[in-house]
Amino acid sequence: MEYGLMKKIFSKKTSVVRLVYSPVALAVSMVFICGMYSSGVQAKYYTFDASQLDKGGNVDISLLEQGAQFPGTYLVDVMLNGKRVDSREMAFHIEKDAKGNPFLQTCLTRKQLMDYGIKVDSYPGLFPVLTGGDGCGACRGADCARRSALRR
Repeated sequence: MEYGLMKKIFSKKTSVVRLVYSPVALAVSMVFICGMYSSGVQAKYYTFDASQLDKGGNVDISLLEQGAQFPGTYLVDVMLNGKRVDSREMAFHIEKDAKGNPFLQTCLTRKQLMDYGIKVDSYPGLFPVLTGGDGCGACRGADCARRSALRR
């Protein structure tokens, strides 16, 4: 009995609503939908008034104004070929690029790179002899890798 009822239900012709899309209607719809959701994505600019801080006279925010971060010790994930190989605290210091823009730099030692599986002997110039004008900055005297030597 149930089979006969099911057969009657599914054998009825059902009306199919056919939607016709025109390129203009689709374009107008997309503009409307994008406009609804893009209002929260607009860029916002903030300013910081250091005088609002207690003892604000001693605060130097010039690094932040140049788009840099403050030097210090940060918890970082070390990525190698897109995979995280380590998570550790590393000390960062300020360096300047060829245009004079500040950026943070850390010291990667020979031992650290070898522990990550990097064949340091395959990269001549990775650990240069420090002569004073090598651009190593705060890591002078340390066994710091020159990361530009890793790019081939």
